[in-house]
Amino acid sequence: DCNVSMATIDLDCSNLGENTIDVSVTDAGGNITTCAATVVVSDVTNPVLVCGPDPLLYDTGSASDSPALFFGDGTPSVTSIINVSDNFTVSNLIIDLDISHNWSGDVAATLTSPAGTSVVLFQMIGSGSWGCGEPDVMVTLDDEASNAVVDACPANGTFYPENMLSAFDGENLMGDWTLTVTDTYPALDDGTLNSWSLNYEYSYPNPSTDINIELDATGNYTITADDMLSTLDEACGIDVILTDVTDVSCADIGTPIMVTVFANDASGNFASCQKEVNVVDVMAPVLTCPGDITEPSNNDGMFEIPDYIALAEAFATDNCTDASAIVMTQTPAAGTFYGITEGTVNPPIDVIFTATDAYGNVATCQFVLKIKVGIGVTENSILDAALEMFPNPATKLVMLRNNSEFTIDTAMVYDINGKLVKQIDLQATMSFDVSKLEAGVYMVKIIGDDATAVKRLIVK
Repeated sequence: DCNVSMATIDLDCSNLGENTIDVSVTDAGGNITTCAATVVVSDVTNPVLVCGPDPLLYDTGSASDSPALFFGDGTPSVTSIINVSDNFTVSNLIIDLDISHNWSGDVAATLTSPAGTSVVLFQMIGSGSWGCGEPDVMVTLDDEASNAVVDACPANGTFYPENMLSAFDGENLMGDWTLTVTDTYPALDDGTLNSWSLNYEYSYPNPSTDINIELDATGNYTITADDMLSTLDEACGIDVILTDVTDVSCADIGTPIMVTVFANDASGNFASCQKEVNVVDVMAPVLTCPGDITEPSNNDGMFEIPDYIALAEAFATDNCTDASAIVMTQTPAAGTFYGITEGTVNPPIDVIFTATDAYGNVATCQFVLKIKVGIGVTENSILDAALEMFPNPATKLVMLRNNSEFTIDTAMVYDINGKLVKQIDLQATMSFDVSKLEAGVYMVKIIGDDATAVKRLIVK
């Protein structure tokens, strides 16, 4: 006779290939015979790939009630209703309870869903005929937690059936959720339902069935398998995974591209899936505004808003749209007139710009325009006459000399098309280099605290 003890050996992906297993047999006399067996473990299961967005999306919500309802002698049961407006399917439910009672073993509670499903959350269980003597019920019930039935009175009062809330999974959240709390021995002790809350996770169908590849700031993107897959299941691990299309750019916008994902595991099992992708540009242009500006006004009672876009003081760039095709607007529009009253504080003007690229992406920026009152033609003429700019014509360095009493801050050089080509901080230097400018005629606008002047400059 032999006493053969049958033992099991667990094998997993780490045992792929040949394995040597020692087998021992012992007879009734205690004699042992051993042998070695070779066991070959193979993985013959293909990876599971699913291309496309996740079919279900998940979110969370909560609702609560603090009714402070007395129950006990004369009122053995109370109910509290929480109305949920979310029209989704329950995937997980968590209940928080705060109930005051001197003898928690007397308390029972039931939750009823809008669909009419009722679940006993807890009731009198525990040691002795009188149940649990611990005070109060302050618990969190979760249908995803491992909630075993407690036979002895727990110190924290958390006693309830295991996973009872999973009975609500798959039901619709919308409607009235009713909590009923009962004192099973109302003549002995009283209690209060202080508060309770319904915390839920829900799922809903993904409204998008497409894969959208969003281009980056350079107008490019490299597609990876992660961008394509909603499911990747392979017990023993993926050895190689790749896509047949990787690099996309602005040129691919508007034409769906079929992309295939290929995967091999370490045992050579193969799987693939494919899905069309849409290459999209969702990046707004990069819009640059000038800093806050103080413009001088003449003493004619009016100020005309300049065209800061034409002056290139506000400009935009974009990852997929040429700068010349970006639609820009200015508010207030260039040419808008404002009445200026000398001797009063004229409110600053918010000048707002928008830039819209070819795909409808919009950027905005703004600056504050202040109008300096009392700067008339006379002051401008004095500054213009007192300023010297030399040499003119120039080839390299241009110097400025201010022989007036006005303080000057900035020089702005514009070409004949009105484009700003150079800006100089005159508080730091009274010279500027024009050697890199093309030969031609330029206008130099010199701005001071109390006046402004425009000089004509020729660059050779």
